[in-house]
Amino acid sequence: MSETAWFGIESLRKSRETDMPAIRIYEAHADTGAAGPDTDQTLMDLADNVRHLQSLGADIVRHDLAREPAAFTQGEIVRMFMQHIGSKGLPLTTVDGITVGTGTYPNRQQLLTFAGLDKATQE
Repeated sequence: MSETAWFGIESLRKSRETDMPAIRIYEAHADTGAAGPDTDQTLMDLADNVRHLQSLGADIVRHDLAREPAAFTQGEIVRMFMQHIGSKGLPLTTVDGITVGTGTYPNRQQLLTFAGLDKATQE
């Protein structure tokens, strides 16, 4: 899958403000991007963004296919994605088990929106 897909998150917002959505990023190889002479700025930014959201209390986790293959078989959405698209379609981002993005990593603003923290961080 060479195209990037992002889907609206507004309908995924929890009805109660106290519930934090579960953000999951499924990757072929989770990394910080700082390994060796070739740094991957996208992965470095993602690692920083995930740490930032975690510091704000967000429920966000990255899953690595090579290290955590079981994580790719536990949920129906991810399992079906892997059966039909395969690892070439990764990364896959879900919020509360619903696909919100494929083929590219979410940026910080998207992650804040997914976590319901976008308005809180602007005040």
